[in-house]
Amino acid sequence: MLRIFLLICLLVNISFSAQADEFEEIRKQFGDSEDYGQVAETYDEEMANIDPLLMNVPLLSIKEMKKYDANPDMVTDPELQFRMGVSYYYGKVGVGGEDSIPADLDKTISWYKRAVEGKYAKAMVALARIYRDKKNTSRALQLFKRATEVKENPEPYAFYEMGIIYEEGKGRFPNTERALGYYKKAADLGVIQAHIKLADWYIRGYYVDQDFEAAIEHYKEVADMSKDDEVRGEVLVKISEIYGWLATSKNDKPEEMFKWLLIAAEAGNVDSYVRVAHAYQEGKGVERSMEKAISWYKKAAKVGNVIAMNSLGYIYTNGMYNIDEDYCEAKKWYLEAAELGSKDASWNLGNFYLNGFCVKKDRHQAYQWFSRSGQVGDR
Repeated sequence: MLRIFLLICLLVNISFSAQADEFEEIRKQFGDSEDYGQVAETYDEEMANIDPLLMNVPLLSIKEMKKYDANPDMVTDPELQFRMGVSYYYGKVGVGGEDSIPADLDKTISWYKRAVEGKYAKAMVALARIYRDKKNTSRALQLFKRATEVKENPEPYAFYEMGIIYEEGKGRFPNTERALGYYKKAADLGVIQAHIKLADWYIRGYYVDQDFEAAIEHYKEVADMSKDDEVRGEVLVKISEIYGWLATSKNDKPEEMFKWLLIAAEAGNVDSYVRVAHAYQEGKGVERSMEKAISWYKKAAKVGNVIAMNSLGYIYTNGMYNIDEDYCEAKKWYLEAAELGSKDASWNLGNFYLNGFCVKKDRHQAYQWFSRSGQVGDR
């Protein structure tokens, strides 16, 4: 799900003044090594889909691009300069006979330089990322730091990037206290990745005291902010898992475990369907309801979950609580699971043919299903 961020290169002269000492410290720590670039690339690949820096930057029309490119001095707004850079990075396809404008990195760079000169923080971060990719780590770090110090509109992602820098020292004096400070600031500014990072630290007790309630609060922030249904579902499940652990280890809030699991399932997180069904079946955190358990197992089975299919087969084979035995219904679910490669379902179908459950006894068919299960033997 890698999304390509808009990046540019060339850096205007920066007056370091009060920043000089910290920049020099960073340079000494990281030099121009590839280490940070590798760490950040991993972040981009795993997390860019949550809240990418440039996804919502509006591109200009071909007419506007030609107009401003012919008269660049008329464009004094840094945000507009930045949008010109974005537009040239992607290029524009002509419509209705209109000439297309191909992607042009040189013009992207030119317009981004103007935006950086105008102290536009997004341009600083985008520029820093291109330096990072070019393995010019010290220049990248300078720009990330500068983007955190723009007084009116500092770029939230810059704080997160600085957190990565100080966390991933790669043997060059990592400073987790500074990393924590940057991550907290990024989280305060709404960076989803920072909330996820902090939640992980609090769960594991990395560089902070272990605090499950704090982790839950950070995950809840992600659930509230994220527009990505997959990400939202995953963090809802994480919240449920933490409450589940607390319920198991401390007999604390088992109902909260189920509450958040159900929210995840109702939000469309298919991995939680079976968990919800099992909770209803066993009465974990909720009153037992075989009808609701079966309903959720069927939802999971509908999207191809063989665990759910086998669970339905087991329930109808044995009869559970107020559910009567129904070998034909069980056979239907075992067959679906077996056709998707379930060895357990194949074994159960072998037993059905061996014992004549909803089918005529057929030792040959039984042997065929046992063979498919890979468990042929005296049974």
